[in-house]
Amino acid sequence: MKKQALVSFNEVIQEDERYVKIAMEIDGLVHVLMKFLNSKDTEIQEEALKSVATLCGFDLYNSVLVGMGVVSPLIRVLETGSQLGKELSTRCLMKVTTNSDNAWSVSAHGGASTLLKIRESDCDDAAGGELVGLACGVLRNLIGVDEIKRFLVEEGAIPMSIKLVKSKNESSQINAIDFIQVLASGNEFVRGLIVNEGGIRVIVGVLDPKSSYSSKSREKSMRALITLCLLPLFSVTLLNHN
Repeated sequence: MKKQALVSFNEVIQEDERYVKIAMEIDGLVHVLMKFLNSKDTEIQEEALKSVATLCGFDLYNSVLVGMGVVSPLIRVLETGSQLGKELSTRCLMKVTTNSDNAWSVSAHGGASTLLKIRESDCDDAAGGELVGLACGVLRNLIGVDEIKRFLVEEGAIPMSIKLVKSKNESSQINAIDFIQVLASGNEFVRGLIVNEGGIRVIVGVLDPKSSYSSKSREKSMRALITLCLLPLFSVTLLNHN
């Protein structure tokens, strides 16, 4: 009955967004959904995650959901949930962290470390690669906070990202390149670390006409190179490589 109720609820809020507002205003409903996130029944947990993912899609409610404690159960799903559950959880966290004020809550609950572990798995299969790509997306949002950026750099995010650029999964590739670009933006020291780890060489390799990378991956790589080559030192490095 719980599962069917959640399925029906998801159908309603996806059909008409007006019901999202009503759901948020019903006393205790969101708390019930968060309770379901901790359910030992995988199907109930996944349906609850679908509900929360829809609610998180509205900027108006992101901070409200974080304030009500949605981050903690989402992190637990990342650690122990099913493959689908983890994917839905990362989608929720990605939406929530578009607001940098919410990044602290994710970090405080150990989310940054958990997301790094997911990225480190480097899955090349479709499902695993999608999850790794989503984890990259959440981390990209988190590095908008300087303290979290420093933590991620110290934990090896740079070599890990460079390795993912060479992944066979396009989602992982693209999100890793995006992450590197954002990480390097406005930070000369971090740019230097990326260069020292061989980042330019790997990203230039994506642009090789003989490589099998997609046009989207090549486009992302070009943007990342522009960011990395803002300083003369990096421009010289690129020219020497060519």
